[in-house]
Amino acid sequence: MRPGAAKKYLIHEKIHIEQQKELFIIGFFIIYLIDFLYFFIKLRDFQGAYYNIRFEKEAYVNMFNDEYLKQRKRFAWKNF
Repeated sequence: MRPGAAKKYLIHEKIHIEQQKELFIIGFFIIYLIDFLYFFIKLRDFQGAYYNIRFEKEAYVNMFNDEYLKQRKRFAWKNF
């Protein structure tokens, strides 16, 4: 793992924690599964389905922004 990479993945996971708080955890996992199944059926590709999940898109796009969690608006995942 590259130097500083762990910090980026920590930000990624903290974004998921905020998403889970907004959806009371269970809602997060329901939407996550629906997104995954939808894209898996559409793309017939496990990895492609994973990267198209709206929660993952928000987390991956913003994991390099150290200030993102401070400025993140609630339900920001809806924009992905």
